[in-house]
Amino acid sequence: MLKLIKYEMIHSYRSFAIIFGVFLLACVLVPFLPYDISIIGATLIMFAFFGISIAVFVTIIRNYNTSMFKKPGYLTLTLPVSTHELVISKVLSALIWLFITSVILFLGLIILVMAVMVVEGYQVNLFEIINEIFKNFSKFDFASLFSLLFQLTVQSIVTILGFFALTTILQTKYTRNHKTALGFIIFVLYAFVTAIIGDMLPINNNELFMEFNSYGNFHLNINWMAVLYSCIEIAFFYIITIFVINKKIEIE
Repeated sequence: MLKLIKYEMIHSYRSFAIIFGVFLLACVLVPFLPYDISIIGATLIMFAFFGISIAVFVTIIRNYNTSMFKKPGYLTLTLPVSTHELVISKVLSALIWLFITSVILFLGLIILVMAVMVVEGYQVNLFEIINEIFKNFSKFDFASLFSLLFQLTVQSIVTILGFFALTTILQTKYTRNHKTALGFIIFVLYAFVTAIIGDMLPINNNELFMEFNSYGNFHLNINWMAVLYSCIEIAFFYIITIFVINKKIEIE
């Protein structure tokens, strides 16, 4: 399993390095641009904080599709490992990249703040900035922080496996034509069913995040009903992915 994860990380780091490099470079350079241009650049960076997450997800799905169903798929699917190990290693690798993305976003924010302070003529003290950030983090109690990280991790796994399952389904002989249209239809149907279930069951996390934002001590509890529902989704997507891969699939 560790060898598979290492293989995934080595063969995918270039794509992510480009995304991270462009983002960090923009955080450094934009504050030093002429005023009119820097305003546009700052707006783009704000969008980039959201866009980098989308770009990372797209890269994860693209790498999964390429390594499993394109030409490299012949090598991947003939490795002396089980399908379960292949899929789990790809999910864990994706989680690692999402964690690295979070670190890069945090680092980019620090760099951006420091660059703006330099441009405005303020004395920059990196240790004071980091100390102030950690002071704000100290407002979290351990249980709330664990709750937040746990729920974000579960939701990330749901999203990753959901796209893995969708990508895998679109490689079968039944979806040879019009893959994009069929993928969109499947996604819309899933979103529709999820919305209906969400209205029937107390699985909406919005109330939890409102509680997180409204309390000074950032107290947050785990919505176990939402977690249970997410675990059912994970099992459902995982079974579909394994089942389809073990059957006849279309490898280009």
